Amino acid sequence: MATVKLVLDKRRKKKSGAYPLVIRIRKGDKYFDIQTNQELYDHQFNAKIGFIIGNKSLSKSLQFEVETYKDQIYQLEFLNDDVSINEIRDKVLKKQKFEPSISEFWIAEANRLMKIGKAGNANVYINAHLGLKRVLNLDLPFRNLKHLHYHPY
Repeated sequence: MATVKLVLDKRRKKKSGAYPLVIRIRKGDKYFDIQTNQELYDHQFNAKIGFIIGNKSLSKSLQFEVETYKDQIYQLEFLNDDVSINEIRDKVLKKQKFEPSISEFWIAEANRLMKIGKAGNANVYINAHLGLKRVLNLDLPFRNLKHLHYHPY
């Protein structure tokens, strides 16, 4: 599972003695940084809670940005447990628009239900998926799903 937090990048100390404030996204031993265009001194930042001391509005704004990245990563990991740091980078930096197929979403939802102990519900999802994929193409994105009017009489 990936983590997202505000960090002072102490590898890049400025001439003034301040450090760049970045949003660091880490998965395992790999990470990448997103620049915030803010520079802070060590005493202006609480690293434990990721809070800027003395500037509440900036801190709230950046925390909102962190939460937005967390939501994007959660959605990506929800569909694929083995997502790589490169896939996360592409999604977060919008290099690639990830759009799961109906089938991928359906299977991911069944897996999620299994993990949280809802095996009965997961079995219903799996059996419905198996039945429907016999008569419908579920390997297409949701936006391509069309409604058909069928009148048997």
